[in-house]
Amino acid sequence: MVVEDWRVGRADQEPWRAEVWQRISDYVMPRKSEINTRKTKSIDGFTDQIFDTTAIHANTTLAAGQMDFLIGGKWFDNRAPFEDASDEAKLWYKRTGEIMMKVINRSNFEMEVHSFFYMRGGFGTAHFHVEEDEEEVIHCKSEDIGTYVIFENSRGVVNKVIVLKEYTPTQLIEEYGEVGRLGNRGITGDLRDRATQKNKDQKDNKIQVLVWIGPRKASERKAGMMDALNMPIETLHVALDAKDGSKNGTLLRQSGYEEMPDMVSRWAEWSDEVYGYCPSVEVLPTIRQLNFLEQKQDLLAEIMVDPRLLYPSNLDGDVSLRAGGVTIFDEGMPNAKPQEWLTQGRYDVGQDRITFKRSQVDQAFFKDLFQLLTAFNERKRQKTKFEVQEMLVEKVGRFHPTFTRLNTEFSKPFLNRVFGICFRKDLFPEPPEDVIRENALGEAVLETPDIEFTSKIAMLLKARQNVDFMNFLQMAEPIAALNPNAAAIVINAERSLKMLADNGGVDSGFLNTPEERATIEENQVAAAQKAEQLQQTQIAAKAARDLGGAPENLQEAIAV
Repeated sequence: MVVEDWRVGRADQEPWRAEVWQRISDYVMPRKSEINTRKTKSIDGFTDQIFDTTAIHANTTLAAGQMDFLIGGKWFDNRAPFEDASDEAKLWYKRTGEIMMKVINRSNFEMEVHSFFYMRGGFGTAHFHVEEDEEEVIHCKSEDIGTYVIFENSRGVVNKVIVLKEYTPTQLIEEYGEVGRLGNRGITGDLRDRATQKNKDQKDNKIQVLVWIGPRKASERKAGMMDALNMPIETLHVALDAKDGSKNGTLLRQSGYEEMPDMVSRWAEWSDEVYGYCPSVEVLPTIRQLNFLEQKQDLLAEIMVDPRLLYPSNLDGDVSLRAGGVTIFDEGMPNAKPQEWLTQGRYDVGQDRITFKRSQVDQAFFKDLFQLLTAFNERKRQKTKFEVQEMLVEKVGRFHPTFTRLNTEFSKPFLNRVFGICFRKDLFPEPPEDVIRENALGEAVLETPDIEFTSKIAMLLKARQNVDFMNFLQMAEPIAALNPNAAAIVINAERSLKMLADNGGVDSGFLNTPEERATIEENQVAAAQKAEQLQQTQIAAKAARDLGGAPENLQEAIAV
């Protein structure tokens, strides 16, 4: 099954490898350009097609910008996933998010997610794997494009991944040699012979292993069992090129996961293809034209610096081209002297075209968003905070679709995976009773949290609501002046303040807690009641005084 799935996926992927990813890597990510071709371990083999580095820098800026805008600082919060959660449950989920943040920061997450962003913007498809780790709790790995194949379920979600890994024989023994460890079957037969042979070429004798990860069939799971062979996600590790006659390879490990450990995200959909569309594909013709123009500009500059020359046959061997050199010619033949030839190219026209095409590439990679406030012309211009926010909100709107897809395909599955690992390692405090709920099968389960993203991009998208609301208030001001009660009827002031604070990323420490708000409301009610009582007392006192000045028979009538 594993080898056959790999062959099918590899065959479907071949056009991408040859026609799309290889071309992209040659111009955008030369260090990742061994996709469909093998190159020598020399820089020339990777960069000899590069004459313009605009796309390389643009994708680097895109990856770095996503690191800053998407996962910089505190970029998520955990919320209770049910509306009837108690205060203890809400506090417990919030605390789990804080613990997860510490675990993520201690791991190699940032290093690998940078590669993930780099691949996603460059190739349109990126892979990320999260494994439990004994020392750092989690260990992350982003695989290079072309080293894995993916399959979608009926809902268009990537639910099966096969990764091709290579091990030296020594590494193979370290990973799979111990029988029983993580579901290892041990290394026998031809693999054992290759792993134990002693020769100088052993380090280059790589063994290929397919790592298959996908949903385990319900019919293969035993009810109530949650060991490695009954977990919802199955993993199979199969060594290829075995010489024992097996066409399906050699099974090295059979195990499972509680959550899907592999996340695959696409920048955007591309028709009905399983792999994604991206900025590199969008402007690949422009990138190639830039390289062509730069090559021509270099040639023209070289000609202008070292121009072509015509010189008469009688001066053959007597023309000096060195600085300060002297060439003697016959003054009786004024035309028989060296002269420049065909050096009238328009360098300025070529440079204008290059500038225009560079702007197209930068725009496709959202460089204008991630360098909006650092560009020279913006740094020197004075801006209000509200103007800065409006500028960023306008730019981030274009980034919104792929940001939403990233959250669905990567961020939420990744955080759910980390949540599960942390819970199983007893890193969370004891959960309150109402956190454990009953699922549709009647099983007691721990609900995964709702994720609220608090990254710069997420807050900027929320800030759009603030900008729209403030613009609404400005437009409504003349109407409110005509009818002051209208604003109070239409606008909920308390809810508006809370939403403005939430969307603006205001720290909760600046705001009253629910208990403090309840105390304030109680004090306000008590003060209102006291004021009303005082007013009633004053009215009664006044009535008594007025009554004391009335005729006696009238007082008796009132008393009766």
